[in-house]
Amino acid sequence: MVRAEVEFFKDEECTLRAKGPQNSARMEVKVSVSRIKELLDTVWHKFKDFWGILVTLIFAALLFVIRKYIKKKTGYGGNGELESGTETEAEDSQEE
Repeated sequence: MVRAEVEFFKDEECTLRAKGPQNSARMEVKVSVSRIKELLDTVWHKFKDFWGILVTLIFAALLFVIRKYIKKKTGYGGNGELESGTETEAEDSQEE
């Protein structure tokens, strides 16, 4: 059993409520719920969340794998300073 409270208004903008209780004839309403649509919406939202996490993990794993290569190319040691080997190379190239 479904119960609904129906409010009656005097105008189309629904601003002036009808005074006092209003009696109406019996009203039948058909309600349909698409369980498949609801299920597909849930699956789609979860798939988008999963896809975002998967892409993030792939990029993180890629950076983890190539971090040594990036470290060699940039000379950045990770502690905010250049590595000692690259500093000497930079000084040698400045002297020439």
